[in-house]
Amino acid sequence: MEVSLQKIRKSWEALEGYHTMVYFAPEAIADYQQVGLDFILGYFASRSAPMGRVSDKVVTSAFYVFKPELVSMAIPKAWEIIDPDELTRIRYGAADKALRRILGEEISSAEIAKSAEIASRIAHTAADNFAGRPLFAGHCNIAWPEEPHMILFHAQTLIREFRGDGHMLSLVVHEVSPLQALILDGAASKEHSISFLKSTRGWSATEWATEEDDLISKGLITKSGDDLAVTESGRQLKDAVETMTDRLSLVAYSQVSNEDLDILISTGKKFAENLAQANSFIKNG
Repeated sequence: MEVSLQKIRKSWEALEGYHTMVYFAPEAIADYQQVGLDFILGYFASRSAPMGRVSDKVVTSAFYVFKPELVSMAIPKAWEIIDPDELTRIRYGAADKALRRILGEEISSAEIAKSAEIASRIAHTAADNFAGRPLFAGHCNIAWPEEPHMILFHAQTLIREFRGDGHMLSLVVHEVSPLQALILDGAASKEHSISFLKSTRGWSATEWATEEDDLISKGLITKSGDDLAVTESGRQLKDAVETMTDRLSLVAYSQVSNEDLDILISTGKKFAENLAQANSFIKNG
């Protein structure tokens, strides 16, 4: 029986923090600083490193929602400082240290081991379907770790980038530009505020205002003061983008069941608070 698209999305959302913690964990920030990478260089270079010494345009294309000039601050400068393969090794070492701190005794739990086994099945199936997913394909070249907590980290990283590449394809099909995608997300989401997105994606206030006006004229958002909200048409567009993203992810889930996804959802929920609290950016932001 085909797994539920709703459960696919929920399982990814539930374990998203297990992957994204590496971008903000103090262990990663410190390790990147030791080799000469500040936060901006560390983020863009560590995430794109599995693709090799790619250009800033390639990274901008793969990450989609960042202003090109922000990416150009990091790439290719980072490759003059460190080799991509070495940076990937450092990234995974930092993830290992962070997860050992965050999970504590739970690191050896049956729950982590079972979730790692399920997630690795999804990731291995996804690896057979890498066409059209460049960032994911680069991550497929990383050697699989041996310990369950790191198997789960690597598997969730692959799942995240597989879905992310598919999400960009969906945005392109639905003719949603990078900045429009950010504004629609900020207007509709309780998790991603407009102020947070403005401060981290590099676009100017003028560029934001221009795109907001365009989305308002198209009837996709409304604005009251500084507050944005999606209209029914805007919600339908976002739902269409996410539904196509789910459908494009489905091919990776042929070797798991809905019950397997329930386990991933349960594990993600169990550790979500610890992952967030252990995240230096969330704690200080």
